[in-house]
Amino acid sequence: MTAHLAGVTGSPVLDNVLAGAAIVAVLVVIGVVMLGRGRGARVAAAEHWFRAFAAERDGTFHSGQSGVSAVPSFGVRHPTGRPLGESGGHPWVEFRHRDHAVLGADGSELYRAFSDHIERRDQHYVQVSVPPSPLLCVGKAQAVPAEIRDRSTRFKTMDKAFDAVYVVYTSDTAVADDVLDADLRAWLLRGLGDRPFAVEGGSVRTWGAGHLSRPTLIAEADFLLGLTDQLPARLWQRST
Repeated sequence: MTAHLAGVTGSPVLDNVLAGAAIVAVLVVIGVVMLGRGRGARVAAAEHWFRAFAAERDGTFHSGQSGVSAVPSFGVRHPTGRPLGESGGHPWVEFRHRDHAVLGADGSELYRAFSDHIERRDQHYVQVSVPPSPLLCVGKAQAVPAEIRDRSTRFKTMDKAFDAVYVVYTSDTAVADDVLDADLRAWLLRGLGDRPFAVEGGSVRTWGAGHLSRPTLIAEADFLLGLTDQLPARLWQRST
């Protein structure tokens, strides 16, 4: 009897059946894990701290999940420039701060790691509503996304101290030359730091790594409002 079982166990047919069953079991486990992660992500988005913050500030919250109808009153999605309402998977909150409309959003992006694997990293972006204007983007070279570089023109201010630190991309070089005067360049050198900014489509925005916290959201909004005060009014008078 033992010899008979040993013979069956060593059968190539049975070995193939067992191997197939093991593969199916692994796939089932992976499927359950992925479903759990997906459900966990949806729950996390729905319970994002933006929800309570929006209630406190009489604002609007969106979980970023499909099937939920809510569109911000202004803003674009970094880095593509598409309206935020057309992009899924990005929880956002819109609220009033210092008598201005502010929009904060969490998201993620794919990038190629040093291992040559495609990885995903968290990012955030904060926007303040302003009048329409041409695209003007200033930041350190590595912070300006390809999507902005590809649809704009590199501009140099001819200020060696400024151009050594920051790059400028714009849809209208005459506007950049007019707006980035000595006073604004000096202010940016003092206060911009590593954060980039872009003015476009009725918003001025900045972005960075990691998801937003309450202090970061307010700090970035305050920075953008300070920047808006420094931008000359003639910028808003130029057609987009």
